[in-house]
Amino acid sequence: MQLRKTIFSFLLALYCSALPTAALAATAQKLCISDDAEYRQFCYSAATDDKVFSTFKRNPIYCKFVEHVTYDEGKAYLEYVQAKYPSLLDAWEAFSRNDQVGSPITYTYPKLGSASPNTLRYIKISAEVGELFGDLTDKKILEIGVGYGGQCKTISDSYAFAEYVLLDMPEPLALTARYLATQNVSNLRFIASEDAVAEEFDIVISNFAFSECNRDVQDAYLEKYILKSKAGYMLLNNMSKLLFPAPYFVLELRNVLTKNGYRVKILPEIPSTGPQNILIIWYTPCPVFYISCSDASPYVG
Repeated sequence: MQLRKTIFSFLLALYCSALPTAALAATAQKLCISDDAEYRQFCYSAATDDKVFSTFKRNPIYCKFVEHVTYDEGKAYLEYVQAKYPSLLDAWEAFSRNDQVGSPITYTYPKLGSASPNTLRYIKISAEVGELFGDLTDKKILEIGVGYGGQCKTISDSYAFAEYVLLDMPEPLALTARYLATQNVSNLRFIASEDAVAEEFDIVISNFAFSECNRDVQDAYLEKYILKSKAGYMLLNNMSKLLFPAPYFVLELRNVLTKNGYRVKILPEIPSTGPQNILIIWYTPCPVFYISCSDASPYVG
């Protein structure tokens, strides 16, 4: 426990020492959709103030960027999991701990009980990543854009990964470090986006965050992480009108990946939560541990 407190204090000092002055100053060119002064300030407050942290998941500022999955979307995620991965809900007691911190908005769902829609999304994505790429035990995972760490926490409930690296702006990372400490998730590393250094991973994950970065940021992530890693899973939306330089369109991203030797599959987001949302997966040809190498897999193009 003392070691955990020491690590948490170190992370807060590392990521928050310069806040909330220059690091929170508005810039003419946003790095990403969540590069918002009010959001970053709130994450800093939630990371450092016990009262704010206790209810951060229901704060309107936070809900605008992270905790915004609707009841109906949560219901669709749950029905999808119940139909396709029914045994996964045997671990609901572990998954539900995600809703015990931060006071999220919850609803009562049939055959399940109380749950936040965001937690149901994290469960669905965790199951899908496992189906696509097999057992994540002992794998090195990178998540681009991490919210408060809910996806990481949910994956940790099913797999003992070797290391899970979380990449985001400093203020959300400080909040994530605090949150994941309450969930006793281990084998974590935090990288502030401006400190990105080239590194290889088994799997890169991003739930919309990559598509919500401008192209300069995307190029940096492609060069330093994505094109050095073995496989990836990304949900994408279309933010081309809100960012400059405009993010990659999905076909452009596919071309970059295929030119670098990856097999790529573009799929609809299921269940759909936006008219232009899609899923893109990629992997090096037939790595040993990927289920998706099988010709029988519906995910291989």
